[in-house]
Amino acid sequence: MGTVLHRNKPAVALADSGGLPTDVLFEVLLRFPAKVLCRLRLVCRSWRSLTSDPIFARAHASRHPLVTVIYFSVSSHEVRVVDLSGNIVKRMPLAQPNYAMTTQLDMVCVTGVFIQNPGSVLDLAAGEAVTALSFRDDVRGTSEVISPFLLGHVPSTGEYKVFYSDARAVTVYGEEGVHAVQVCSVTTLGDSGDGGRWRAKPSPPAQIASSPRERVVVIGVAYFLLSMRCTGNNPTNNVEPDAIAVFDLAAEEWRPATLQGPLSSRLAGGNQKLVYEEHRHNIQLAAMDGCLVTVHHNHRQNGSMDLWFLVDKELWNKRYSIRSATHCYALRTSYPLLLLDDGRIVIWDEGVHVLRVYDPRINKWADLATLETYYVFMNMYQGNLLCPGLPG
Repeated sequence: MGTVLHRNKPAVALADSGGLPTDVLFEVLLRFPAKVLCRLRLVCRSWRSLTSDPIFARAHASRHPLVTVIYFSVSSHEVRVVDLSGNIVKRMPLAQPNYAMTTQLDMVCVTGVFIQNPGSVLDLAAGEAVTALSFRDDVRGTSEVISPFLLGHVPSTGEYKVFYSDARAVTVYGEEGVHAVQVCSVTTLGDSGDGGRWRAKPSPPAQIASSPRERVVVIGVAYFLLSMRCTGNNPTNNVEPDAIAVFDLAAEEWRPATLQGPLSSRLAGGNQKLVYEEHRHNIQLAAMDGCLVTVHHNHRQNGSMDLWFLVDKELWNKRYSIRSATHCYALRTSYPLLLLDDGRIVIWDEGVHVLRVYDPRINKWADLATLETYYVFMNMYQGNLLCPGLPG
């Protein structure tokens, strides 16, 4: 779907390619979708070598983006890799129902919402389960936890880590009196020397949210909107509804101060104050183009979905203000997934199960695919089926 502008061709020997020049074969194979290409690469060694080359794999992933979807029906539970036309490229069965996921490269972490349904991490490229994730023993009294696990990749070390947080604060009785803390832990996947044990971490500077659309990992850093309990419409509460807690996965520590969101940043120093009831329910977090993105569903004013990109440590840029062609509430269930190379934005409408693309240059929408109602959650597939483990 995207436009590949600059790339080098892989230097691959094509002894049995039928006489086609490398550049021609490169362009021909690049046009096939991933599902077809996975079969064509079995034709001969040179085709397999070409399609496994990182240069080709990156170019193909740019032109043929994929999404990961949780499929949940009465008879079947799966994680599916789907192209933007809705065609199934790969599927992996799940042992139990799951309703949310986070993705990092080839890995996907799925989780249920009840204590009886722990999560698991799957390697989609290898087609195998990596590990099961169980809840910590000291918080099993919590009956419902929404997306407690967050999968992250640390580029500097290549490690995959899973962050865990209880959805609610736990009452602690200590020498300084009674107070509430949020239980947080981290584990490293693979041979990390700790046997996959959870490592307890300090509580965040304020209670964090647990909804899967309110937490995201970008380049080894986890971002969390604060819980609605912290940002309620209370005159004694000074926390803004778009405040963000920041956890460094490499150092495994919280940054001492919360990140000021784009809406409250604009009003800093003025007489205005964001109103919780008008804004907190309408704010989500996303990862696009290597940046943290705050998604603001601005229903009450102009019906737009505003995308604010964090371009510096505390500098936000509203790069897009997307409006519906129908009515002001049409974007209420929409979530941005990907910024294509040609500037268009892929958007998943969870309410009607439709993948759409929006072109901000001409303010036009186009439907890509209508998916089954059994698709309950969607994220971008960040890995590469042709070249597993390839960084983006």
